[in-house]
Amino acid sequence: MKSEKNEMQEVILKMMEHICDNLCVHPKRTDIAEEELENICADCEMDQYVGNILNTYDRLNGQQCRIDETKSRIVWCEDCEYCSYQKLTNTYWCRLCNGIDGDLEPWDGCTRGKRRNEV
Repeated sequence: MKSEKNEMQEVILKMMEHICDNLCVHPKRTDIAEEELENICADCEMDQYVGNILNTYDRLNGQQCRIDETKSRIVWCEDCEYCSYQKLTNTYWCRLCNGIDGDLEPWDGCTRGKRRNEV
């Protein structure tokens, strides 16, 4: 994740440099001194925007990590030791008291199950 963050910072830095060097009107002005230009740049809102972009990226990346972690804990019903088959009705159901209620479909799964091959 650290390298992804560094990569994102590098992309944002290149974007910021492009905006400052090529799109901003202030560096092209000849009527202001270098010190005044530095003050203008210091007051520029680009830093705030860049900070917001990086903070949003970090927040979304953290959410994605939690989603990935949850997805890795899902046990598909067809692989779960609590999944039971009822021959008479040709249906599958969960024997776990706090499991999925009702007839199960092949794509059903939860994080409470236990894989058949787990010890």
